[in-house]
Amino acid sequence: MSRIISLLAALAMTASLAACASDDSEGATSDGTESVTTVVDDAAAEGADADSEMAEEDAASDGEMTEDHSDSLAITGEVTFTDATVEAGSILVLTLTDLTDANAATALVTEEQIEIEDGTSPIPFTLSVPLAEVDPALRYSLRAQITDASGAALLTTNSANSVDVTGNSADLGSLALVSAD
Repeated sequence: MSRIISLLAALAMTASLAACASDDSEGATSDGTESVTTVVDDAAAEGADADSEMAEEDAASDGEMTEDHSDSLAITGEVTFTDATVEAGSILVLTLTDLTDANAATALVTEEQIEIEDGTSPIPFTLSVPLAEVDPALRYSLRAQITDASGAALLTTNSANSVDVTGNSADLGSLALVSAD
């Protein structure tokens, strides 16, 4: 929007300068009054067209780039490991659980499985959780585990990784995986 306003101001200034620079006799009419001729040079007109097209493209792309993620929580991080080789085709299993009641079994909130294409460390992840599935008053933890293609556990986290669910994103940083043996 500011580009359009700037463009209109530049065009008005160009027109005003052109009118001032015109010869007095050129603007005289047969009845003795003056007419004002607006002159806009071709470069300014082409610039206006280009700026207008850019503004339309910006408006169109803004809708694409500003997707609304206000209804979900993005949990990001990476898993790291040093003592093992992970084969392509292994599975990274991310499990978000509710740990609020210490006397009860952990309640599964969501689980996502990601096929590992390259078995090198670190492996980045993003787990998207609908905000309707979490309550900021409760305590949550993320567990990461790597299994082989048949589901046998190879590597796992060995500590609770607390997840803050009060916003729309939670970065857990690096989660170290150890042997599941």
